[in-house]
Amino acid sequence: MKALVIACGLMGSGKSSVARALAEVLAADVVSSDVVRKELTDVDLDEHRYVAFDKGIYSGDTTRLVYEHMCERAATWLKSGQPIVLDACFGKRWQRDLARTTALRYGAPFLCVEVTCPLSELKRRLASREADGTDVSDGRLEIFEEHRRKFEAIEELAAPEHLVVDGRDPPKENARSALVDLRKRTSR
Repeated sequence: MKALVIACGLMGSGKSSVARALAEVLAADVVSSDVVRKELTDVDLDEHRYVAFDKGIYSGDTTRLVYEHMCERAATWLKSGQPIVLDACFGKRWQRDLARTTALRYGAPFLCVEVTCPLSELKRRLASREADGTDVSDGRLEIFEEHRRKFEAIEELAAPEHLVVDGRDPPKENARSALVDLRKRTSR
């Protein structure tokens, strides 16, 4: 089933785990903003760039390139009739609009799966991730509050294009919920 699904939310919410589970149930690939960003800036995937919020490889200009590149990759999959999952914060409306426009351009259903999690759990996960040091993401506690303040609430999308899931639930359960939603929309 051709579809463009975005897994989005605050850093540490579990969106990458949900994205991988979505890709599995949809038999799709995942395009990760963390990976695309490091590819575009020639940074090794296992190298961390702990810079200030919105600086360095996380500047506004680089972020725009990352989202544009992700949607270009999505277009390639959609043109061939395949589903694709995009894994990124999608914390700005323009980023979500770009993905949605890409889906519409290729006649694909669009679904924004917003992964939420209580603040205390988000912070615990970020601290654990930073201590572990093996995740490709550079998201961390030091920049979390600014990230959270600048995340634009998803008010422009309504059901059936917006599904909110709890990042504490098993990712496969969240993916199955998204699949049920997509199947309802494509079987009409």
